[in-house]
Amino acid sequence: METLEKLSSLESLEQRLQQCLSDRFSPDNALGVECLLEDEKLKVWVQHDPATFLEEQSAFAALQAVLEGMTPPPSSQVRLYLKREGQKQPYAVRAFKITDNISETKTPPPPLPKPPVTQSSGDLPLKGKTRPNPRSTAKSHSPEIPEFLEKRRQSDLPETGNDRPTFPTTWEEWRQWLPLGVAAAVAGSLLVLGLGYAVTRPCVIGGCKAIARSQELSQNAIQTLDAQRSTEALLAARQQLNQAEDLVRDIPLWSVHYGTARDLVAMYRNQSQALDQTAAALSHAALAGQKSQNPPHPPQVWREVAGLWEKAIAELGLIPESSPTYGFAQHKISEYQANLEAIEQRLALEEKAQAQLQTAKSAAEAAQVSQNLARDVDAWQLAHASWKTTLYALRRVPKGTQAAEDAQQLFKSYEPHIVAARDRYAQEQIAANFYNQALSFGDRAKTAQNDSEWTTAITLWQQGLAHARQVPPQTSSYEDAQILISSYTKSLDEAVRSQRRQGLMERANLELSTICTGTTPICEYTVTPKGIKVQILPSYIDYIRDLAQTSTQSNDKQTQTAIDAHKQSLINSFKAVSNNAQLPIELYQKSDGSKIGAYEPKEMGNGNG
Repeated sequence: METLEKLSSLESLEQRLQQCLSDRFSPDNALGVECLLEDEKLKVWVQHDPATFLEEQSAFAALQAVLEGMTPPPSSQVRLYLKREGQKQPYAVRAFKITDNISETKTPPPPLPKPPVTQSSGDLPLKGKTRPNPRSTAKSHSPEIPEFLEKRRQSDLPETGNDRPTFPTTWEEWRQWLPLGVAAAVAGSLLVLGLGYAVTRPCVIGGCKAIARSQELSQNAIQTLDAQRSTEALLAARQQLNQAEDLVRDIPLWSVHYGTARDLVAMYRNQSQALDQTAAALSHAALAGQKSQNPPHPPQVWREVAGLWEKAIAELGLIPESSPTYGFAQHKISEYQANLEAIEQRLALEEKAQAQLQTAKSAAEAAQVSQNLARDVDAWQLAHASWKTTLYALRRVPKGTQAAEDAQQLFKSYEPHIVAARDRYAQEQIAANFYNQALSFGDRAKTAQNDSEWTTAITLWQQGLAHARQVPPQTSSYEDAQILISSYTKSLDEAVRSQRRQGLMERANLELSTICTGTTPICEYTVTPKGIKVQILPSYIDYIRDLAQTSTQSNDKQTQTAIDAHKQSLINSFKAVSNNAQLPIELYQKSDGSKIGAYEPKEMGNGNG
């Protein structure tokens, strides 16, 4: 056996273990070894290139054989780790104990020189590459993940060749190191100690309780997993299998139970691998459950969660029926499938909600464009309808989704536009209503005015003006309403004047009727807006002429005076009618149509007699 003293230090131990693995698994030196001694526990980390395949059981066996072959052992408790370069977590771990039955060694050979080392801040170096100085690496980090495994290598170390220190491996080589007498004494001591150590190893003589106990633990692990089928049961089963493996792993090669122990160790490791594969699926499931907490989530999150459930189901589906975790895996597949279906439903609902939300956004964009271009009631109606479509689309976004929460935020941002469009459309409707009614009253007023129904026309013009004045400012109908107000005001004034003229004409007709009719009819008349035309009847002229001749012949001064007064009164009456009607008046003889006289009303100028 080789002693730890011959290796001189942990650096030499690392080199020895690395050489052992390189010779067996990686001739191209694509691996590295790091040893940590913490709290009297030896931890050996093996890191290799991802492209290099390292069969874990064989690697563990080779390392364990080297460590158990040392006297005294570097530590009674050893934990081995296998890790791929670039990853933080190991993919395989083994823990075992080394029993030291040799009290002490004698006459140790002088220590060999240490191999050259350089500082590095990267991952555990592969052989042929830069490696950190183990003694300069802090030994107080987490026992599971040393600090050097969390860094990247920055430099390379020159490859070592024949200059690497060698150690005696045969008795002949040791004889060259020791004097003959000392060698004989050492050989005898080693033989005695070796025999004593061999018979004290477990299950060498007699029965083997360790095997029975390990089988019991293994059976309990499987029964526990079949009965409970929970994550806690899986962890408990894994721990029991580890204990079962620990019990039989130390049975030595020379034991009659070694073959059984070797088969049990292989079986336990296979079972443990199945548990690890199941645990990996559980890890995906746990992450899926974690990511799905506190919903709602956007579609991409639900897709990630669904992918994790699918990965967990796929991994569990690879577990064969012969595996102790097959029943557990089938139970979890059913459970995870239900979870996957639920997540797919949430994803479908969220995608539907997102599509509905996008519809609302598109409607909002169209509504905003319509609102910016709106100039009349029809355009504002379109903008208002577009915002109503947006609001309806937002309300249709399914509740309980991320899109529903986004819809609430969008509604808050859209609300001012929706209110503005609604109010403006209402104002435009009011304005258009008043404007259209004003137009209607104006059309009716024009008809009445054309029929000289001045009272009706005046009333309609007044109503048209009232409606036009109620058109709200800032509306598209306001400017047109102002034009109506100006036009209707003029038309109303004209109607009022026309009504007044009509009244005066009616009064003139009444007055002329009084003047022209009597015991002896005096005249005939016509009254038009342009003036009054009076025709003196021939019979009246003959009557006055005869009366005048008679009074002259009889020298009847009183009659002559009465005739003159009657003529003047008649003329004054005609002037009064003209002044009252504000119309010019003309007198004609009806017999020949000759004009007797004319008069202009005072308001229009001085009249003529």
